Amino acid sequence: NSSYSSNYASLNTVMTRVIPWNPATTPDARGASSSGSSWTPWSSNSDQWSSGGNTSNGSHIALVLKWSDGTTTGDPYWSAAMSGAVSISGSSCGGEVIVWNRPTVTISKIGVPFAGSGTLAYHFEKVGSGDLASGSFGSISAGSVPKWFYATLSKPVTLTQGQTYRLWFQATSGSFSQNPVYGPPSPSDWYNVSWGGPQSCVIRGSGSSWTTTPTQDLAFSLQ
Repeated sequence: NSSYSSNYASLNTVMTRVIPWNPATTPDARGASSSGSSWTPWSSNSDQWSSGGNTSNGSHIALVLKWSDGTTTGDPYWSAAMSGAVSISGSSCGGEVIVWNRPTVTISKIGVPFAGSGTLAYHFEKVGSGDLASGSFGSISAGSVPKWFYATLSKPVTLTQGQTYRLWFQATSGSFSQNPVYGPPSPSDWYNVSWGGPQSCVIRGSGSSWTTTPTQDLAFSLQ
């Protein structure tokens, strides 16, 4: 709306301390607001985590663009869940089910951001075939704000286009948590630009049985 005085629309935004946006290199990666004269990027100064001097410096707004050829691009996530965190402790495990709809690749490293401390183990499964790789991040500590942790897989894993996998985590000691990002269940266009659509989503369970939340995604890295 070009008339700022009558534009009262607002959006929840996703803000992170896990990987800060750098205004010098990615100035267009952040949400911004304007009173009609100048644009101000949304920054961590007004973020709930700002006390303690965090390094986050931006947020994303939910945005989907639909093009004339029918394709969609954008960021479907409109917030990070403040309740219903993926909690990893004792018999409670969690992760992401991944429908690999991209070209076949081989990965040798994974990453995940968690808050908490203890010893964190990972499992990478092909659904229906069991573990492809498993191991441990070792003893790690992140405090109350998530930090990224990485592990080299016990052996390289090939992700085949069209196959379904699970990347899940368990705490062999201590406890960990991550607030997943989520988007609206409709319109369906939101799912077209999310990670693998509603079939790729957060899982919670015991390691042998799982419940899924199709509107949520866990932050993770495959390398």
